[in-house]
Amino acid sequence: MGGSNFNYDRFNLPFASSNIELCISWIKMAMEAGRIAFWEYNPTEDALRYYADPENMTLLGLDPHLETISLKDRVALLDPDIGDYAYKAMLDAVETGKEFKVDYKIRTIKGDTRWISARGLPQPNTRAEGKPRIVGTSLDITELKEAEFALQSANFYLEHSNKIKSRFLSTLGHELRGPLHSIIGLTDLILQSDSLKDEDKQNLNQISLSGSHILTVLDDVLDIAKVEAGFFDLNEEPLNAVEVINEAIDILSGLARNYSVKILSPPKFKTVVYTDHKRLRQILINFISNAVKYNKPNGTVSFELTKVDDKVKILVKDTGVGISVEYSDRIYRQFDRLSKDVSNIQGFGLGLAVCKSLSEAMDCEIGYDSKLGDGSSFWIQVPVAKKSEIASNDSKQTTLPKVQEKIKIVYIEDDLIHQKLLKASSNKLPMEVFVASTGKEGIKLIKEHHADVVVLDINLEDMTGREVLTLIRSDIEISNVPVVAISASATDTQVQRVMAAGADIFVRKPVLIKDLVAAIYKVTKPNWR
Repeated sequence: MGGSNFNYDRFNLPFASSNIELCISWIKMAMEAGRIAFWEYNPTEDALRYYADPENMTLLGLDPHLETISLKDRVALLDPDIGDYAYKAMLDAVETGKEFKVDYKIRTIKGDTRWISARGLPQPNTRAEGKPRIVGTSLDITELKEAEFALQSANFYLEHSNKIKSRFLSTLGHELRGPLHSIIGLTDLILQSDSLKDEDKQNLNQISLSGSHILTVLDDVLDIAKVEAGFFDLNEEPLNAVEVINEAIDILSGLARNYSVKILSPPKFKTVVYTDHKRLRQILINFISNAVKYNKPNGTVSFELTKVDDKVKILVKDTGVGISVEYSDRIYRQFDRLSKDVSNIQGFGLGLAVCKSLSEAMDCEIGYDSKLGDGSSFWIQVPVAKKSEIASNDSKQTTLPKVQEKIKIVYIEDDLIHQKLLKASSNKLPMEVFVASTGKEGIKLIKEHHADVVVLDINLEDMTGREVLTLIRSDIEISNVPVVAISASATDTQVQRVMAAGADIFVRKPVLIKDLVAAIYKVTKPNWR
């Protein structure tokens, strides 16, 4: 069956040729142990003959005393679909000389079900008798198939569990982001008052910081889940790295004051990087936040920017406690705080794990250098922007424009607190806000006030954001009005659908007023610049 090149000597059986009975007994033992049956099919006589012990014949669904069976009678014992396929496959092997290969399920004489893998090869040297015989084996693969089905079932339940987890996280995001938007937004509004006592300002600042901390933890959990599920989207663009660092410093200035740590200004650096603005800022916020929290009283946080080949290395350095060598293999592990002496520091140990996941998704490299008692330096290497990428971005708005008149905004939102936040914030900005609680009312206000831009929450009581967008884009009178879509609970798929329906930009709640204003200016018509 193996051909004339088969080398018996390599089995070290010099007595094999003179002890055929012993060889046959060994083959029988191997067949019984492996539940293997030999067979041959003679197409000239339409005779299929099996060579197997009674037990293996039973496993094949055959009478143990069977000598030969026609091909049609054999396939008739199989399910019709696989039987027809097996019949054609055998005839094709006879005519073309191709390998015969079929896996099939069969019910045995005992009534149980087995899976069999049949393999056969045409034997050209038998053509003297007419068509070539097919010689092959049948192997019981029931346990293998059961393991395969168990794995498929496990994968199905895993996929189902992941969907449940995604829905849960989406719901969690919605339930937490809404109240957080109110807490942070209303606190910031109150802090703008000139009549507050210093003690009240400190208390309100602490409320704002606590709300921001909860939001950071929430974002970290959601981001890790997105990266692991493969639903992570990037919005890459040319960026001034120093500006992004300064944004992170502004966000963490209150934290630094609470820890009596001074954050130094980054050095001037002209090289433009190309990456996701939000994600780079998020990583830098994590680096700077750790540099502040694990620093010494009156310590400092500083920055270094260097160009390394086609990357820019952004380094965040602190004068803190440093990291012991024993923790080097745990630095990016989720929920690992590294030290027992940091119980007074907020956090779940997710920050650096998130940084690692984000950097890999962004095709960036991160790393750190540290010495116990002598501070730490965490860094990220970001791609340098190409000239073509910078040129394509030149036409985009990068700073808030100066306007001569107030921009008319229709805000379609069914949450009263969110309505109040934008209306109150707009009093100090060149904006006039008209609020609608339903999509139908919003469409009416857009036309009535000749709105310059629409801010649309995509989860309304009367209709979805996509339905509102469809109405706007299909109405010739208002079809060109820019739309800023916002939501606290939208999944990445929902965001993509909203953008496809006609939104110009998407902003996730809780929305800082300055971020929403920047988004509004970004999508307004050129004459507002």
